[in-house]
Amino acid sequence: MNIYAVSTRNLLMLAIVALFLFASTQKPAYAVSDEDFKKLMEKVEELSQQNKVLTDKVKMLEKKGVKGSPAQITDIQERVKTLEAKDTDKEVAEIKENVSDLTTLMSNVERKALLDRVQFSAEMRTRCDWFDYNARVPKTTGLFGLRQNGYTRENDSVQAVFTNRFRLNMKTELTDNVRFSGRLTMFKRWNQMEGITVRATNEGRVPDDEADLVVERAYVDYFFQPHEKLPMALTFGRLPLSEGLPTDLKEDSQRKSVYPALAWDVTGDGAGLTFMLDSLTGLNESAFRLVYYRSNRDSTELWYRHNDLQDDLEVFFAQYETRLPGKYLQDIFFVFNFLYLPEFPSIDLTSSGVLRPYDVPKDFGKTWKLTFLAEAKNYLGSNFDWFVSLSHSDARSYDLNQYRVFGIIPAANIGFVSPGNENQNGNGYCIYLGGRYTIPWELMNNPKLGIEYNYGSKYWTNTNQASEDPLRKLNTRGYAWDFYYIQPINKILSARLGYTWIRNEHPDLGNEDLRYMQRITNTYLLLDAKF
Repeated sequence: MNIYAVSTRNLLMLAIVALFLFASTQKPAYAVSDEDFKKLMEKVEELSQQNKVLTDKVKMLEKKGVKGSPAQITDIQERVKTLEAKDTDKEVAEIKENVSDLTTLMSNVERKALLDRVQFSAEMRTRCDWFDYNARVPKTTGLFGLRQNGYTRENDSVQAVFTNRFRLNMKTELTDNVRFSGRLTMFKRWNQMEGITVRATNEGRVPDDEADLVVERAYVDYFFQPHEKLPMALTFGRLPLSEGLPTDLKEDSQRKSVYPALAWDVTGDGAGLTFMLDSLTGLNESAFRLVYYRSNRDSTELWYRHNDLQDDLEVFFAQYETRLPGKYLQDIFFVFNFLYLPEFPSIDLTSSGVLRPYDVPKDFGKTWKLTFLAEAKNYLGSNFDWFVSLSHSDARSYDLNQYRVFGIIPAANIGFVSPGNENQNGNGYCIYLGGRYTIPWELMNNPKLGIEYNYGSKYWTNTNQASEDPLRKLNTRGYAWDFYYIQPINKILSARLGYTWIRNEHPDLGNEDLRYMQRITNTYLLLDAKF
């Protein structure tokens, strides 16, 4: 008689019965107490230990070549009989009674394990800006804004503009190869009101149709590997297109977007495909990305009808990025981005009360852009961070002399690159560079001092609408300087004091005879809490 086989068979039969009851039970689930669950697990552990003792004893005897004396065999048989003599029906009944509870418990544990993977973080920012504006513009007069000789001065200042920004960030690994990321954002001026209203005094306390908490980001990454040396990722949803490099230096944060800020800084929906090339190139953080972005024009509630007055906006991205090789270059992260916009939609004249379309094109032209960026943090082990970014834009409009709009004002030319239509092709460029130094002063929690500079040419065109810089300095057709000081307070709080100086020289594209000077400054102070 194989005593080891007998005891194992009994345990297997008990497990089969338990599994059958687990699969067939229809008893409503409810939470089992920790004490009952602990007792059940102790009982299973006790049976397992007893079985292990018998198994080890049989193996020991067989190893020694001893079949066992009558006394030994009798002792083992008595132990088996003791196990078999236990009230098995009672044990099964207990398992049957608790299996539904155990099912609910395991379901809750599994759900909790998934929820535990969700990482929540939050950010709260309060900011105050002081603006000063000074401009020299051509004199105009009359109903239609006819130009006169000479210039006029415009001066203005806005003091103490307070804003609050709250973010709730979410990230979770749903499975080993599926990840979700999201961000909910509230961003508004203090007690912002349009006209005289009580809404600013009861917002959030009474029902309101306004939805101030918006979904800024919500996308899924699906990782797969069609070839052992070519991992890939499919990304879809509301993509992380804003806060591109090098804004991480000024924000004192990790990389928040995969695209350079000088190339494309907007919020929007789309889909992308990433090829991870580390194994093929031998370079760290090497990847090639393809992205499709689309903006649909909402001019009718009939989804199945085409908009005859405007095209939809489509944008295509291609980007290669890598960390450079070599002792002196390994700290540098390099990005090359190509953007193509095949059709730039025309303005929507149907919403104007004074303008009516007359032979207007559905799109004005096309544009493409090349952007390079190199960024290094703690370069060569120092406290110095720096970046250099260059971008070239090429905007080409159609021959728009034949296209006009008509309303209560005389007919006027419209255009993409130049309203006056003097130049249909606008080749522009922008230079953007800067650095940040961490002051090694532990008493002050190692504050940071930074400086940035950018210059945009006359026909420079940029999409920087999602930048939280209120002056959108990267859209400047002229010069911009930016100085800032970051003071960490503790692990959660930090403050930033900054000053931005902008000189716009070509705010109106294409007007060769228009000499325009616009100077804007902004002094600001903000307090960040990240937790």
